[in-house]
Amino acid sequence: IKKSKSKVDTLEVGDTVVEFFALNQFQVEWTCKTNEPGKLVVVSPNGVPGIAKDCIMGFEFEDADDDDTSSAVVRLTMEYTPESPLAVLATPALFVDN
Repeated sequence: IKKSKSKVDTLEVGDTVVEFFALNQFQVEWTCKTNEPGKLVVVSPNGVPGIAKDCIMGFEFEDADDDDTSSAVVRLTMEYTPESPLAVLATPALFVDN
């Protein structure tokens, strides 16, 4: 779990965070692979054992096409290798959750 003295901290390449999901039934440890302006990529080779492995989440950020500079568009790309039918069936829920 990324620990910080402040409430908000930026992931640096090599930092890890733990994501809890599905009402805390599952967890994934993510390692920051890329953090550069407009792009964040985290990876989890182990994923969720028995369900999915070789997980990658990529986030691309860009300013929204309006006058409000606090708005942004975020594009999420997810990749993984399923190890169980549950991984395939859960895909729509993952998109909503993320």
